[in-house]
Amino acid sequence: MKSLRTRLAVALAMVAHVSCLRTAPSTCSKSDPATNPLASSSLATDQRFTFEGMIEERIDTGNYRYLRVSGRWVVSLAMTSPSEGRVRVTAIGRATDFASKRLGRRFDVLVFGIVRAAADAAEGELQ
Repeated sequence: MKSLRTRLAVALAMVAHVSCLRTAPSTCSKSDPATNPLASSSLATDQRFTFEGMIEERIDTGNYRYLRVSGRWVVSLAMTSPSEGRVRVTAIGRATDFASKRLGRRFDVLVFGIVRAAADAAEGELQ
């Protein structure tokens, strides 16, 4: 059985791909970083990391939620991410100088991650 982390990572990649198919189907490719930023920003399993912190700022954009957690910007699926409080982030990707067309802004560093309430993560729900 796949772990919750793996299922959420696959779901994040699928949502990015489906969004691409809706907006630019002729140019969309799972491995094209222009249409799927996670494709070029994915971290190898042994490079993934976790951190905890308080949500300091939140920007909701359709299927995605951008969170500033203890000074670091993280993007995750809106439907699975808490909108406030203390969270644990499992980083599955990392991009530098990331430009969000939807937000019209750049991020020096953007972490692609699975975000859970810290209490839930501590109870072992990410197994």
